[in-house]
Amino acid sequence: AIGEAYAKAAIAYLGLKKKATAPAKPSTGSSTGKIAVGSTVKVTGTKYATGQTIPGWVKSTTHKVSEISGDRALLGRDGGICSWVYLKDLTLVSGGVAKPENIYAKGRAIRLNNTALYGSASSKTAAGRKTGTYYLYDGMEISGRYRITTSAVNCGKTPMGNYVTGYINKADIR
Repeated sequence: AIGEAYAKAAIAYLGLKKKATAPAKPSTGSSTGKIAVGSTVKVTGTKYATGQTIPGWVKSTTHKVSEISGDRALLGRDGGICSWVYLKDLTLVSGGVAKPENIYAKGRAIRLNNTALYGSASSKTAAGRKTGTYYLYDGMEISGRYRITTSAVNCGKTPMGNYVTGYINKADIR
């Protein structure tokens, strides 16, 4: 944890930026949620996770997800067959879990309600309390805390001291 904190501090100090990466897989086919156990889904792919071809009835009906393991889901039909399929080959029909991709992402708006604000990542005592809408400055966790700022346009701007309002505990981000 200490090594990570030093690395993150060096990255922030040097103003280094992360290279763009491809969107995370598996896709759920829905922008409103993620496939979870109990979700109702349709199969869009043509292969079982074991490599066998999926029969036509699987694609034409909806199925309940009964288990998720890695990149695969175990599907069942009322009184029917259960089959492993790839999550990327499913489209969410209902019952997904709505979550942002990364709740700690740079620029994400967060609502604070009398939340403790610290002057640094290592401060033992809160410098004050904040209520209102703030933004995650850079999305980097340092000693269990995140930097916040007052405006989305301030996120990541330097010099950091001019734009960072303070630090809040990770547990205060919802």
